[in-house]
Amino acid sequence: MQAGAADYLVKHGLDAERLGRSVRYAIDRAEGLRQIEASESRYRLLFERSPMPMWVSDVETLRFLAVNDAALTHYGYSRQEFLQMSAVDVRPKDDIPRFLENLRSKSPDQAIQGRARHQCKDGRIIIVDTKADTIVIEGHPARLVLINDISAKVAAEDEARLFARAFESSKSGMLIADAQNPALPAIYVNPAFVRMSGYEEEEILGRDLTFLQGDDHEQEALDTCRRTLATHSECEVVVRNYRKDGALFWNQLSLAPVRDATGVVTHYIGVSTDLTDRRRHEAEVAFLARHDPVTGLARFVEPEDALGPMLDEARHIGEHLAVWCIDIDRFQAVNESVGYRAGDEVLRLLASRVRYVTGTSGRLWRMTSDEFVLAMRFAPGTLQISEIAEQIRETLEVPVPIAGSQLFLSGSIGAASMPLNADNATELFQCAESAMYRAKRSGRNSIMVSTQSQAEELRERLELGGRLKSAIRDNEFVLHFQPQVSGHDGRIVGMEALVRWQTADRGLIPPGRFIHVAEELGSIVDLGRWVLREACLQAKRWLQQ
Repeated sequence: MQAGAADYLVKHGLDAERLGRSVRYAIDRAEGLRQIEASESRYRLLFERSPMPMWVSDVETLRFLAVNDAALTHYGYSRQEFLQMSAVDVRPKDDIPRFLENLRSKSPDQAIQGRARHQCKDGRIIIVDTKADTIVIEGHPARLVLINDISAKVAAEDEARLFARAFESSKSGMLIADAQNPALPAIYVNPAFVRMSGYEEEEILGRDLTFLQGDDHEQEALDTCRRTLATHSECEVVVRNYRKDGALFWNQLSLAPVRDATGVVTHYIGVSTDLTDRRRHEAEVAFLARHDPVTGLARFVEPEDALGPMLDEARHIGEHLAVWCIDIDRFQAVNESVGYRAGDEVLRLLASRVRYVTGTSGRLWRMTSDEFVLAMRFAPGTLQISEIAEQIRETLEVPVPIAGSQLFLSGSIGAASMPLNADNATELFQCAESAMYRAKRSGRNSIMVSTQSQAEELRERLELGGRLKSAIRDNEFVLHFQPQVSGHDGRIVGMEALVRWQTADRGLIPPGRFIHVAEELGSIVDLGRWVLREACLQAKRWLQQ
């Protein structure tokens, strides 16, 4: 029997019936053993080839008795390594006490299932669902353990929870709309969107969000949104929306499609930011950028921006335009004596006086700390520019009460008009400003009205000033040399270098017409360097000859 015999026969008493019975018994037993072996082979094949990691471990020692190929691949161990380990060895050290305590609380024949952390050979931690059933192998109790790695699923769930928390805690309004429904109803809004709109969540869900625009549907931004939805693309627009109480709020909306694995757009995500406070702040900043906070007057920055519209309108209806530049004489001394706060009060009073002189027909700007610009349209022959300037000068001379005393001030005023002095805003202002500077140079508290010849002179100076830098760079200047002769013996002892400007369009320009322009613009330094260098080069050439 130990050698593998299925039965035995004894010669004594052997007959055909007993022989036949023994043979049939042997055949039946051999067939049974073959079926058992085939069944074991099928189950072993199922165990070995299962795509799900599986192992068999001893109930008492927890040592691995068998392990399938999927487990070897998943955990990174060889079969020989696995069969020298136990169920404890595939768990992180921190989890082992809880694992052993859980086993002690179960009976040996009780099925065990749950979630656990396992550690692979490379140290990687995976999250698994396990199911262990008790089986008997060679008469000993064991557990067949099935492993389902759910690490990716858990990570996705964690990521989904993270996104959900981010949506819920975001200060921006978040919404999700159903793209499968032509009405694009909202299926989710976060608390920030609820606060922003003033509607409750149940009042928003299931509705087409165009109700937030009220009757204000003629918006270019909405046309952009419609094109975006039609093309399944993205956009960012600013939309006028209305809260539940009817209050307007500016909504910066970012809209983007969400696609499934096949590329079909299933939802749209919208991110809304309330720009109302920012728009209000920007409007205030823009107002302050264009207006003086002390006097409330508009700031005079660019002549074209300030005077251009008035000049165009005057030209259109056949009127003239007069401009006055007003400078408060020695106003810095006022700030130093009574302080800047009191100085601001003085400026407010002076600005109101000038506006009173011109009434509603004039437009007044503040240009710098103590300079103002006044412009007024008038029909030819109906206004004397110098008379208006004199009225302004006289009102500036009226004592200003401040801090229990009186300040005595004056003003230097320059005036110019269109079309006498200029035919564009920039030149008109430059003529008036130049006249104001002449008034200050003449002793202050005076008036200068630009004449036609002065305007032409100013235009020439501006033109020459605009060409000076490029003329120096392009060597348009030439030197004329005048010898210095000794009175004792008539010998030439030196040379004076005299600069001239040789232009292609205006011929030779003498220094009397451009030196003072170069001095005013600061180009005289560059011109001096050029003259010195050219004179030295010429002297060197003479020495070489």
